[in-house]
Amino acid sequence: MVINSTVGYFLLCVLLFFVVMYDRNLLVTYHLMGNGNVKYLVVFILLIWGMALTYLLTVRGRLSFLVFHRPLVLFLLLASMFFITHELLIGNRLISAKYAILLLLLCVSLGVRQNYFFIFKVFGIIGVCLSLIIVLQQILLLVNENGSLSSFDIVIHGDEIGRWSACDFVNPYGLGYFERCTIKPINIFGIEYNRSLLFSREPKYISSVLLVTMASGLVSESSKKWKLNILILHLFALLFVMAFTAFASIITAFFLLYARFYAYLFALIAFLLPLIITPLISKVFPIGFEPSNMIEFRLKSGLLSLGDGFSTKLSLFGTGVTQDLRIIEDTILYKIYGQYGVIGFILTAMLFYFLLKDAFKYNSLHYRDKFVSFGLFIFLTCILFFNLYFFADIFNFYFIFSAMALLFIPIRKCTIHHKTIL
Repeated sequence: MVINSTVGYFLLCVLLFFVVMYDRNLLVTYHLMGNGNVKYLVVFILLIWGMALTYLLTVRGRLSFLVFHRPLVLFLLLASMFFITHELLIGNRLISAKYAILLLLLCVSLGVRQNYFFIFKVFGIIGVCLSLIIVLQQILLLVNENGSLSSFDIVIHGDEIGRWSACDFVNPYGLGYFERCTIKPINIFGIEYNRSLLFSREPKYISSVLLVTMASGLVSESSKKWKLNILILHLFALLFVMAFTAFASIITAFFLLYARFYAYLFALIAFLLPLIITPLISKVFPIGFEPSNMIEFRLKSGLLSLGDGFSTKLSLFGTGVTQDLRIIEDTILYKIYGQYGVIGFILTAMLFYFLLKDAFKYNSLHYRDKFVSFGLFIFLTCILFFNLYFFADIFNFYFIFSAMALLFIPIRKCTIHHKTIL
């Protein structure tokens, strides 16, 4: 009976993994649902999550919030009300409504407080499997083809899934996708180097998945030897993915592990840096050049993502989603203050502060586990770089999972030591 229960929990956690990562998995968004039907999957998941929380609430009888979560609970209710109001007044293709529901369900989840910690261990195991697949595929490609993708048939054309028409997708040995582009790939000592995608559509997507599985393994209740193996294997796989955003996330998390920052100061820097300093980079490095190889191509893509500087006329509620959201020449935070205005920008910044402060407090304690602290900061930088900076969707299941880790793991670790996070 115990074995069956464990297997059942494990399978549920695997299913949860696909739910959390659905929007960066072509097996779901392209092969299973099709490009235009993903919105129905989101509605279905929200209904299942809502019913699960209702059942747990019925069993428990009432919501029970921790004392130091109560300000966050009130804030989440306020933020949910704002996004509902934004949807009604501005209209945002139901995106604001989705954000309101997600934040409300996160609020209720704080009051249910189930034992979520088995989930992190399973996510870590899944990450190990994914990393091994990436390494194996690269080894097979190196041994059999000298790294070249020219002998493999196209399985998806790039313009079918919103990628460049100059890049198509191949699937060597059925282990995951690579982009095969007309631009020359990286060549090291005569060996072609192509970036692994697994079943995602771009390196940032699969790197965001690997970072969360790595962080999950680091914060799980596992041995330090196992955590070290998880860390090394994930870093090795990320080298084959070669997403610069992932390395920025890791470097920032490592810096926070040893630096002594106030939580509010880091939140302030995180939101002011793209508005003031980051666009200066595009002024120093011209982006008008035509890339001749993959490194220059990725460099130009990164510079274009940073924007030209703050130039939007601000309003309280913003404009909602617009056709030129992805190409507007502003900053990488335009999707927040441009779509949701000054109010949305302030609420998002405050929510980010609420999420990071417990991780900072835990890291300052003398009995901290460095693996756990590093994992928490990886969760934090994933939210920062992927949800707030580079991906269009601010609040999604990926965000909620990372937020739950940041809110519950520090408390769990302090409880083990019979301490309080306050």
